[in-house]
Amino acid sequence: MSRAMHGDAEDGETVETLTGVATAPFFQLELNIGKSLLRRRGDTLLHLRMDDGETVELDLTDARCAPNVDERAEFGVLLERGLASAFLDEAPGDHVTARVRGVRVEPGMLVAVAGVIDRTRSVGEGYRDVGAARPASMKVQALATGEDAVRDLAALRSKPAPRRPRPVERARAATPPKPAEKRVALWPVAIPGVPALGFLAGAAAVTALEGWRSDAALGLGVFGLYFAAITVHVAARRRFPPDLRTASEDRKGSDWRTSVKKKEWIPWTLVAIALCVAVGVAPASAFAPAVVALQALYGLAVLAITDRRSLRRLLLVARAPVARAVGRTGALDGRVIRGSMKRTRTHVPSVYRWTESGGRSRSETSWSYTDEVSVSTLDVELEHGQKLVVRLGAGGVFAAEETVVCELSHVEEIVVGDRVRVVGRPSEGDGAWSVSPTGHDSLFVLGSHPRSGRAAAWRALALHGTALFALAAIAALALARALL
Repeated sequence: MSRAMHGDAEDGETVETLTGVATAPFFQLELNIGKSLLRRRGDTLLHLRMDDGETVELDLTDARCAPNVDERAEFGVLLERGLASAFLDEAPGDHVTARVRGVRVEPGMLVAVAGVIDRTRSVGEGYRDVGAARPASMKVQALATGEDAVRDLAALRSKPAPRRPRPVERARAATPPKPAEKRVALWPVAIPGVPALGFLAGAAAVTALEGWRSDAALGLGVFGLYFAAITVHVAARRRFPPDLRTASEDRKGSDWRTSVKKKEWIPWTLVAIALCVAVGVAPASAFAPAVVALQALYGLAVLAITDRRSLRRLLLVARAPVARAVGRTGALDGRVIRGSMKRTRTHVPSVYRWTESGGRSRSETSWSYTDEVSVSTLDVELEHGQKLVVRLGAGGVFAAEETVVCELSHVEEIVVGDRVRVVGRPSEGDGAWSVSPTGHDSLFVLGSHPRSGRAAAWRALALHGTALFALAAIAALALARALL
């Protein structure tokens, strides 16, 4: 019989080591997703068959286990390998990279345990022979598996027990203000757009009359490209992509999302001054178009970095395969027949007034905003007639394609009649499918009134990609003019 006694004792009880073969499965796993950590454990009673055929009942309630599983992959891949099925109640999306670590015990696997024997049985050859006391059950303190189980067990027992992290309390959704009434206007785009067309038309006319190397053609072309870059940048900032984020992310800040930020106007203004000086002093030099090229590349970088998380999520929503069965992540398209989701950003001005030494009064206005969210359960009629119940909770991600503006409020809202694309892991019950967030990026809802959710995602990506392509083209044209 594989049994060893240790000289050390805990609370007056001797710690012993047993080795044998497991007769049932057991697991104790951790799933790490970014900064979140999920823990799962199987049945804490396990039976160990010794070499002599005797069976010992193991109580694994307080056992520490040496890990024999440590893999990092997308959650869907871990699920296919049978390593993540225990986490389906809080599962992230199949695309989310996760790390699973811990121990899995399968029937027939070699196991070594250390703990305190709390019950024994006597094994004798006859009724007069009491026989030797054999362990019947053990309260396990440590467990290891595999060919080196005894060595791993000793190493595990020599380490102090790790501390468990505190649970994180999730934020609650807030109540939104009154709904808005009009769409985001694009007329500010015309402010730089009109001079851009004028300068470029003038450059084309001068080029036809005097040649493209003339000073007038250079000056007009430079300013045309400069205002064209501003036009594209402003248009992209006004028509930002839907901001896919969780219902619990109530944000605070000091910028208007539908306009170009103040700090972004500073380099544009400095470039305009530099162009005026360059064209006035040395119109035939390559300095002016090179500056425009750099400024266009700056705008390209700003648009590529801004809202990159929303763009990545939009791409995931657009490319998600259609869900064919319950239990796996997929896309479901339909129309809302009950419920709503709303996110409202309210801008509040703060006026600071002061009096200068000469008695002159001055004032300065700064802006701040707060985001408020209100969500309810959505009933969605899918395209094939099936009913879907969407419970967004605090961890679900949602957005609407269009933003509505009412005075100082920006509203994204999904209401009855809107078409939605839901990406999640559906389950079945009460005659309908249902979906709810189980972990990080496990549920996405994108709503649109005029088009399907999938088309809305591709449209937003196409518009943003067009802006990036236009700025890259402007930078290439300016560089070509500077080098030729």
